[in-house]
Amino acid sequence: MVEKVLTYLFLPPGGIVVLLLSSYFLIGGDRRAGKALLLASAIFLYLLSLPPTANLLLYPLESPYFKSPRTRAQVIVVLGGGSYDRCGGEVCLTESSLKRVLKAFLLWRKTGLAVLVSGGHLKKNSPTEAEKMEALLRRLGVKEILKEERAINTREEAREVGRILKERGWNRVYLVTSAFHMGRALFAFRSRGIDAVPVATDFRSGMGGFPLLPNSKALDNSFIALHEYLGIVYYRLRAWLSSENAP
Repeated sequence: MVEKVLTYLFLPPGGIVVLLLSSYFLIGGDRRAGKALLLASAIFLYLLSLPPTANLLLYPLESPYFKSPRTRAQVIVVLGGGSYDRCGGEVCLTESSLKRVLKAFLLWRKTGLAVLVSGGHLKKNSPTEAEKMEALLRRLGVKEILKEERAINTREEAREVGRILKERGWNRVYLVTSAFHMGRALFAFRSRGIDAVPVATDFRSGMGGFPLLPNSKALDNSFIALHEYLGIVYYRLRAWLSSENAP
């Protein structure tokens, strides 16, 4: 939880709000520094809201996964991508989760493998993400579905899914997640000795629009990319510290 709070506090738009508030207080004491920080905040927000900036940030994350894998695996693992509490009685999954489930369904049609969905409770007394993904997959006709319902982040998903795989005697998996998230997910799974074959979906780089006109979708994509870069650094730092402290 602390990790998520810090992420939203320092990455845009939260980080920009912090800069704007800081500039407000600085103007009262040091007008020059306050105005400079205010201008920097506006420029930063403008740049991150441009489609070319979002594309530039997303492309390195997504480009390694443009091609479909040829390697065979033993099970299809789908990572949760978010859900809603209320959505008119339908399957309450976000756009990313829906794309991941659809990709898993198409892969199931092609391979006939069991599907393992992963995602825990975002709120107590509500269905888990895994339950919501399972419900949609069953409506699509998938029969053999396994659930992991404890994890609330990618590191925990790798750990909990790893336990299920060990019980079943599986090690090589098709790992289905959003393209921008794949690098971090692969690192988490492979760090636990799981042979994860990337099957990416939900590609966002290559977004169109007026290059010099800001829009909210580009800002959202910029935030997603920066969040992934920060996550990759954090995961690698944790792994390095763990190895340094190992007996």
